[in-house]
This record gives sequence, structure tokens and C-alpha cells, in this order.
Amino acid sequence: MANGSLPNNTDTALVPEPYASMVIRLTLYAVVFILTVIGNIVVIMVIMKNRKLRSIETNYYGYYLLNLAIADLSVALLVIPFTVVYNESGDWPFSAFLCKVIPTLLVASLCASILTLLVLTCERYWSICYPFKQSLTRNKLLVILGLVWFLSFAAASPELVVYELNTEHVSGAQIQEKYPCAEQWSSNKQRQAYTAFLFIFSYLLPLVVILAAYLRIVYELQTSKAECFGPNDEDHIKKTVRVLIIVVASFALCYLPEKVLFIWIDYGNGGYYPYIDILMKYSYFFQWFNSCLNPIIYGAVDINFRNFYASLLRHCSGFKTYSSEIKRRLSVVKISKHGE
Repeated sequence: MANGSLPNNTDTALVPEPYASMVIRLTLYAVVFILTVIGNIVVIMVIMKNRKLRSIETNYYGYYLLNLAIADLSVALLVIPFTVVYNESGDWPFSAFLCKVIPTLLVASLCASILTLLVLTCERYWSICYPFKQSLTRNKLLVILGLVWFLSFAAASPELVVYELNTEHVSGAQIQEKYPCAEQWSSNKQRQAYTAFLFIFSYLLPLVVILAAYLRIVYELQTSKAECFGPNDEDHIKKTVRVLIIVVASFALCYLPEKVLFIWIDYGNGGYYPYIDILMKYSYFFQWFNSCLNPIIYGAVDINFRNFYASLLRHCSGFKTYSSEIKRRLSVVKISKHGE
């Protein structure tokens, strides 16, 4: 389940997924789900407790990452459980309302992630290439992030209309029988047009703009214009840019398999491929894997997050030590009572 169901005109039986592959894939799903929930909650905690990340000193860097964390967390909590049940059972045991809402949330979260990265890249481009221009204010930034979510849900809104639940389906090997909650377009051209729109709007065009912006940023940092920054400022800028480049690259790579498969399905003969169902399930793993990667990237590259992660681990370690000490003392008390 992503930006569309698989074509309903295939006569080729789907090849059942080997048991070992299913066990491995479901294990990966579980690991990704846990890491995504824990990691993004921690990211939200870091940003809310660290004022520097939300200050003009860092160009309100934390608000962008907070928006990304909310999008990733919504994928984990509102999309992954429903999609896993749906894909593994071949049935939709939930309501017709959720059949429309869950695909919409998935597409909206995807759009919000890439648009947030796009806005953040444009802010970095503006502040580095035009350092003497007026910086973005906090209120304007919040309006922009609100607009990001508005555009994301607008792009996903066709899913609310075309997704329908077929309660009369018969479970079988055919893909149209296996997936009762599916897009019902009036024509194949409309399906193709929407697939192309999502590919361009939520993947290709933002990545092209982001790539062009970072190439210009790297050029500016290596020319005389970078002299207007102090050594500390320039070092901070380079670290921030490095984080964002890694985040964008992981997004591009993790979402590429799903995008390629849907283009193959809607514009080629991918819907007839016997292993298409297995490939789609693995493409969802890579898609969700991106949601748990960002907190790891922040901790690996950004000093603010790394310090907070270390502090959190120390607190957890201290709690365990404290618990162990309490248990030891209780056991001593019990032994002394028995001794009396």
C-alpha cells in the first residue's frame, strides 16, 4: 500500500513468498518499527529540551528536524501496523474509512518529509549564499512548515477518493483478489497520471532542486564569499550541511525501490511479474527503514544529539544501578529478618 494498488488486470498467479524470507522480512519490520518509534521520540525530546536547536543562532534548525521526526513517527504509529496486517493476511479487517485514511497518511507523510528537506535546504542555501540578507523569522518558519503539511495532504487527497474497500472479494492467488482495499480509478491513464505526479512532486523534482542547492552551497563555502563567516561559524555550517546531505541521500536511496516498482507496474508489465508482491513488501521495508535512519544519522554526525543520547544512556545506566542497589538492600533486609 503506497501511492496506488497493483493493477487489477493481471492473469499471472503470484509466487508465494518462501517461509525463510517471510520470517526475515517480518523480523526486519519489527526492528524498524521499534527503532523508528524510540528514535524519533528521542529526537523530539532532544529538540524540545535544547533551546539552541530552536534558536535563531542555528536558524531554527531544530524545527525542521522536529517536523521530520513527526512525519517519521506518524509512519510508524499510523501506517506500519495496518499495512503489515493487510499485506500478510491479504485481507482488510478494518473499516472502509481506514481503507481511505491509511494510504492518505502514508503519502502525506512521504510528501511532508521531502518537502521539509526541501525547505531546510532552501534555508541553508539562503543563509550561506546570501549571509547579509534578512534571516527567516520563527513565525514565518512555522507558517512555512504548516504550508508543507497542507500541500502534503493536498497531494495525498486523491487517495481519499479512489481507495475503496471491496468486501465481496475471494481470497486467492491473483493480486486483485488478495488486496481488497485498492485504488479504483475510472481509467488506467488517470492512475498513470497520479503515479507520475507523485514521482515528480514528492521525489524527483525536490531531489533535483536539493542537489542543485547543495552544489551551490559547496561552491560558496570554497570561494571567497565564505570569508564572511568566522572559523567557528564555517565549521558549524559544514557540519550541518554534512548532516543534511546524508539525510537527503538516505531518503533518495530508501524510497527509490518503491518508486521504480510503481512506475514499472503502471507504465510497464510489472503487474504481471510473479514476484511483484514479494518485491513490493521489501520495498516497504526500505521505505520504513528511512524513518528510523534519521535519528541514527543525527547521533552519528551532530554533536547536540550525540551529547543528549550519551546523557540519556547515562541516566538509564544510573537507573539500573539504582534499581540493583535497592534490590540488594531489600535482599539483605529479608536475610536479616529470616536470621532473627
